[in-house]
Amino acid sequence: MKLKRSLTVLIIALFVLVVTFSFFGIFSIRKVETTFSVSENTAVEKLQEKFDALLNKNLLFLDEQEIYDCLKDNHYMEILSVEKSFPNVVKVNVKERREIYYLECPNGYLVTTTDGFVLRTVSTVPSGERDKIVLSLDGISLLDGTIGKVVKTDNDQLLKLVFEMAKSVNLTDCIEEITVFTMGGESADVTFGIYTGVDIVVQKADEDGVQKAIEGFSAYDTHANDYEKMFKNILVNKTADGKIQATWSEQK
Repeated sequence: MKLKRSLTVLIIALFVLVVTFSFFGIFSIRKVETTFSVSENTAVEKLQEKFDALLNKNLLFLDEQEIYDCLKDNHYMEILSVEKSFPNVVKVNVKERREIYYLECPNGYLVTTTDGFVLRTVSTVPSGERDKIVLSLDGISLLDGTIGKVVKTDNDQLLKLVFEMAKSVNLTDCIEEITVFTMGGESADVTFGIYTGVDIVVQKADEDGVQKAIEGFSAYDTHANDYEKMFKNILVNKTADGKIQATWSEQK
């Protein structure tokens, strides 16, 4: 009788053990399915190797932060989304960050994305480049320019607005420089320096700055002749009745 009882207990224990191993085996990660939005020269194989380190881990108990940490040392790659696809697949969407701005700082320039995420630093701006824009801040203090973080200033709201204004005109490659000027808490002027020599000056950018930028570039694109593109500027402001207007003026 004791032998029979012991045998029954042993069978139950073996059954539980098999079920347990089967349970964990079902949810063991078999594939990390990665979608890359990157340039042709990017070695996605090396990036995939980082994610493949997750293979055989249990999907049920996997902390999503572990997935994001796979690329924590690669500031040029951004994980847009993570999805656990049960029972054993992880889906990851990765996008390459693009260099857009040379943001002037005390010791040179911060190279940032459209949103001010710092990718690297340089001491000088290389000559002959037209794929990036020099961004100068006058009246705004830079507080933190750490690589791998979004730049911090004493007026982040204004800086965010400037980024939105540039995006609204599709970061056109005709822009050579953007200068932000504010003094004593007054409304800022944002100047877009164009390669042809024209400055598009958005006055009081705090008030409908995005729409003013769109109006200024529309005037430049649709109403400018060759003379104007070389020897005139565009001032964008609001009239007394609240209408946004772009006015051509002679350069000083």
